[in-house]
Amino acid sequence: MIEDPYLSQIVPRGALFFNISSRAPDTIIEKCKQADVKNHRALFLYNHDVWRYSYDYRLNDFLSNLGVPVIVLHPGYHVMPLSPDITEVPWPNKYFLRQNFDQRPVTFKSNSLPYGFSCLNNNCSVHRLIFGLALAKRDLIKDIIYSQNNENFGGVQGFHQVLIDSLPGMADYLASLPLRWAEIQNFARDYDRLISVSHDAYLKSYFNIVTETEMESFYWPGVSVNTPFTSEKSFKPFSCAQIPLYLGARGHLSYLKSLGFEVMENLLPKGFDHFGMHAKINAVVDIVANGTDWASSVYNTYRPQVEHNLDLVYSDVLDKKIIADTRRIIEKCLDR
Repeated sequence: MIEDPYLSQIVPRGALFFNISSRAPDTIIEKCKQADVKNHRALFLYNHDVWRYSYDYRLNDFLSNLGVPVIVLHPGYHVMPLSPDITEVPWPNKYFLRQNFDQRPVTFKSNSLPYGFSCLNNNCSVHRLIFGLALAKRDLIKDIIYSQNNENFGGVQGFHQVLIDSLPGMADYLASLPLRWAEIQNFARDYDRLISVSHDAYLKSYFNIVTETEMESFYWPGVSVNTPFTSEKSFKPFSCAQIPLYLGARGHLSYLKSLGFEVMENLLPKGFDHFGMHAKINAVVDIVANGTDWASSVYNTYRPQVEHNLDLVYSDVLDKKIIADTRRIIEKCLDR
C-alpha cells in the first residue's frame, strides 16, 4: 500500500511497489526474490535517500531478468535508462513537503536585514566541514547566520575521513564544533524540522547557502562519484524570498531550472554547476566575503527572479507539472 498521496498518482494499478530507502543491493535483491514480481505489470523501487547503485552490475543484472519493467524513483536529476527494462526516474518528494503552499505570507525582503548570508548544517559531512573550514579561515562565520553541529560526526567515514584529516587547520576547526546559532528552534517532530522556515536563517538574511545532503563521494585520490540529491533545503530559499547558493552535486542548478525556478546563475562563475566540490566551495566563500551591504544591493536587483520563485512555490503549478511529467515518463517505459 502506498501511503504517499503524490506517489499514488504516478504508480499505476497492477504494479508492485517497494520502498527500498537506505537498502543495499543484496537486501533489495532478496526482497524481490520473496515477491511474486512476474505477475505484476511493473516493479517500482522507491528510494528517498541518495541513490548509489546506478551502475551496480549485480543489481542491474538481477533486475533486468525479472521479466517486467523496473522503475527506480529517487531524488536525483535525470531520467536514465540503464537497460531496456530498467529506468531511473527523478522524483523530488521533498518538494511536496513545503509549508502552506496554497498561501503566500512571504513578501520581498526589506533593505534592513541584519545579515547578508545564512547557512544551517545539522549533520556533518565532508563538503560541509570543508566549507565551514574555508569560512573560518577567512574569518567570515561571525558575520553570517551559521551553524555546524558535530553530534552526528560518525557520518564521515572511509576516504572522506582521510580527506578531512589531511586538510591544514581542520583539527582546530573540528575542536570548535558544534557551532550553534543563538536562537535554537525546537521542533516537536522530525517532520516539523523538514517543513519549518521559522528560523533566523530564513527570516533575517538575503542569501541562503544550501549545503545539500551530498555532493560527491570520494574513494581514493582522483576517484569521485557525483551524488545527485534534492532535499527540502533546496526549496526553502524560494519559499522565503531568498537568493539561494547551492553546494550540491553537478547538475543541481540545471535540474532546478528545469522545474521552472530562477537560480540567479549570473552571480556565479561561468560553469559553476559542473565544478567539483572544492571549486564550488571556493566560489561561494568568495561571494560571502562581499559582505552584507553587497548582499542587500544585489538582492534588490534580482527582485523579479525572487518574486517569480515565490509565485511558483506558493502555487500548485509545479506540483501538477511534476506529477504529469513523471506519469508520462512512466507510461513510455511501460509501453516499450
